[in-house]
Amino acid sequence: MLHSEESGSLGAVLFLDLDRFKHINDSLGHPVGDLLLKGIAHRLKETLRDIDTVARLGGDEFIVLLPGLLQPSDAKAIANKLLACFSTPFEAGEHELYISPSIGSCVFPTDGTDVA
Repeated sequence: MLHSEESGSLGAVLFLDLDRFKHINDSLGHPVGDLLLKGIAHRLKETLRDIDTVARLGGDEFIVLLPGLLQPSDAKAIANKLLACFSTPFEAGEHELYISPSIGSCVFPTDGTDVA
């Protein structure tokens, strides 16, 4: 947020929650779920810009930090790119798995000026 404030640009935070991930762990086992999470993290990183940050919050949740945006619609465009990267299956061991995320977003300073 400080970088966005100093540069006069916008920043955004995206929250990704994987839909029905628990079902994969319960039916195929945690080792397959772990491979799937690694594949998702890799694909997210490959889809994002070099200045963006992706991190796993825990379980089936990821957070994405998007600095240096010019307008709020840039966050929506990146979120749509992330949704599109889930359109092909992920390889997890012997399995090809389709999974989708739910994505929430907030844009700084449009939606707030602090983390509280």
